[in-house]
Amino acid sequence: MKVENLLIIALIYITYSQMWLVVAAYGMFMYIKEAIFHQQAQTKWYKTERFK
Repeated sequence: MKVENLLIIALIYITYSQMWLVVAAYGMFMYIKEAIFHQQAQTKWYKTERFK
């Protein structure tokens, strides 16, 4: 494996980690915002109907 490939792998890993932190921070922000202002979430999840 070349050093260039290792650098690309490291760059991809760091980028992915940073993007995940943004998503997690946004989720926490929205959760706290809903808890403080007692707002109902804009997105409602509907349970899929199951057939037997």
